[in-house]
Amino acid sequence: MNSGINELEKKLGDTSKLLKQFQVQNDQLEKKYDGLLNEQNIKLANVISEKVELKSKLKSIEESKLVERLENLELQEKRLGFGANKIENSVEAKKFDSWLRKKGGSMEEMEIKALSSLTNADGGFFIRPSFWSNISKKIFETSAMRQIANIQIIGNKSYKVLEDVQSLDSGWVGEGGSVAQTNTAQINEIEIPTYKQYAYPKISEELLEDSEVNIEAWLEEKLAEKFACMENSAFIIGDGSSKPKGILSYTFVNNNTYTNGNIEYVPSGVAATITSDSLIDLQGALKEIYQPRAVFLMHRTTFTNILKLKDTEGKYLFNADCDLNNEFKLLQKPVKFFADMPIIASGAYAVAYGDFQSAYTIVDRKELNILRDPYLSKGYILYYTTKRVGGAVNNFEAYKVLKLSVS
Repeated sequence: MNSGINELEKKLGDTSKLLKQFQVQNDQLEKKYDGLLNEQNIKLANVISEKVELKSKLKSIEESKLVERLENLELQEKRLGFGANKIENSVEAKKFDSWLRKKGGSMEEMEIKALSSLTNADGGFFIRPSFWSNISKKIFETSAMRQIANIQIIGNKSYKVLEDVQSLDSGWVGEGGSVAQTNTAQINEIEIPTYKQYAYPKISEELLEDSEVNIEAWLEEKLAEKFACMENSAFIIGDGSSKPKGILSYTFVNNNTYTNGNIEYVPSGVAATITSDSLIDLQGALKEIYQPRAVFLMHRTTFTNILKLKDTEGKYLFNADCDLNNEFKLLQKPVKFFADMPIIASGAYAVAYGDFQSAYTIVDRKELNILRDPYLSKGYILYYTTKRVGGAVNNFEAYKVLKLSVS
């Protein structure tokens, strides 16, 4: 029995030793892993710190870029005449309002100085920059062509554009090979003159006497409305005689006989009818370089008829998709509506498609002249207002038109 007890005590002693060895090894492992964990935490803390620092630097860089972009945009606004501040309580604004409300035709010396130091031979006056820029901005917002065309502001009566009639040639040559002489580029100069555009709004003397009426804002609205309506028409169908030349006033030739200086048309294949295939052909006729900024131009009723096109099973071929600006799209491209684009009829050039920023240039002469007339219409004051604007195609391959014809 004693021997059994001794053996048991021996086993318990061995187990105790094993437990102590395990505890020592476990303590060593814990110290090792604690060290690794601390090292990992330090690395993680460094990464987080560096990330926060980089974010801070990135934010500073982005803010700097935003400030720089904002400054560039403001500079562009000023160059376009849209950046002038309108200070309603300035001496200039008060004198302008006083002049607008006068019943007589004469102006006090201080009023003349407040409006401008330049006078017109016809007795009118060049108006302060903010008034002109406000009208320009409203015209831009309501003129579909101005939103897609190239706009140039000048101080002369015309603007000259260089057109590449024939690009210079180039070629490949191997090591030590001979080089052949290439053709020289041919360049034409296109001159776009500006034409006088006028409006003749009137307002009653009773309304002028009402100090609560913002005469300047009323005049801005009326002038912008009149000028924008006239411009939109001229940019489409203007004949170039005392007005801009519109995109539909040039010579159109079939895509099989296209030559520079003319506009290429794509036939619909059926007289007085638009087909889905012809719209796809029209889009495909435009070169790749002009596709990114290309848009469709048409009358709103034409777009309605396009949306009604169906397949043999009676399913509509096109959807009235809209982009983020709520503009309609056709074949993934924006659609612009123009009241002066032809409606569907035999032989009509009903749809235009192209990059009009490359194709068409609008030229503004930055001045606005107002002559107040209190005599012509009894009981009313009339404001004879003029400005100069021009427009013409400067790149004949940057847009195509769809002709509703067999060929």
